[in-house]
Amino acid sequence: MTPMTRAMIRAATIIGVLLILWLTYPYVFNVKGVYFTTDVLIFVLLSGMILGVSYIRHKPHLQVPWREVFRRKLAVISLLVIAVYACIGVLDTIHFRTP
Repeated sequence: MTPMTRAMIRAATIIGVLLILWLTYPYVFNVKGVYFTTDVLIFVLLSGMILGVSYIRHKPHLQVPWREVFRRKLAVISLLVIAVYACIGVLDTIHFRTP
């Protein structure tokens, strides 16, 4: 098995775990989950980002430009701000109501 295949399997496993958690939390907390189309699209986008990062990590010609980006302090701070904003956005997609 190539390292790229292992990376894709690892990324797919992370996506699967997130999907299982997203679908089972209503049963665990005894609430009824409400899934809007936009929420599902955000999770599809998140899954694509996870797959994209795992792909870039195993391609040397794609790693070089990203290393240059991460050498800049302002770029890392900007990425951190965007990541916090994205986490808040993902948490905002969780809707529920009592049964």
